[in-house]
Amino acid sequence: MGGLTIIVPVKAAVPNVTAVRLDPVTHNLVREGVPLMLNPYDRNALEFALRLKDKYGGKVITMSMAPPSGKDFLESTIGMGADEAYLITDRAFAGADTLATSYTVARSIQRLFPDFDLIVFGEETTDSTTAHMPAQVASWLNLPYVYYAVEAEARLEDKVIRVTRYLEDEGVYEMYEY
Repeated sequence: MGGLTIIVPVKAAVPNVTAVRLDPVTHNLVREGVPLMLNPYDRNALEFALRLKDKYGGKVITMSMAPPSGKDFLESTIGMGADEAYLITDRAFAGADTLATSYTVARSIQRLFPDFDLIVFGEETTDSTTAHMPAQVASWLNLPYVYYAVEAEARLEDKVIRVTRYLEDEGVYEMYEY
C-alpha cells in the first residue's frame, strides 16, 4: 500500500463527568446509560494522524479498549477519516487502571498491526487526566516516545520519522528523529 500505517488509540469520554457515578462496591465508574463521545484530546491526535496520511499516504487505524457501547463513538472516527477502527472489549477489562489498559493496548497493537509505523496518542483524557498511556504503551513495546508533538515528517525510503515538540514552559522547540 505504501505510506504510513498510523495507529491512534482513542478513549470513550463522557460529555458530562458529573453524570458518572461510582459503584459503591467496586469503586469503578458506572458508565451504563451515560452517552459516550470521543475524548477531545484523542480527536486532536486523530486529526494529526490524518494530516500525516494526507501528506504521505497510507492508512489511519483507530482502536479503543472500551465497553460494547463504545462502538458508536469508535465508528465516529471512521466518519472523521480513519480507515479502520477496532474495539477491544471484554467484561474482564472493566475498571482496569492505566497499567492494565496500556498492556492490553500494546499487546493488541503487536498482534493486530505488527508492521505499524507510528502510534499517535492524545495528550490526556478529560475524565482522568493522567496522561500515562503514551509512555506506558511505548514502554511495553520498547519504543521511543515524544510528548506534545506539534509536527512530524517522514522519510519513507529510510523509514525515518522526525518529530517536533513544543515545550511551552521553556518556549522552545525540540526535534527527535527515529
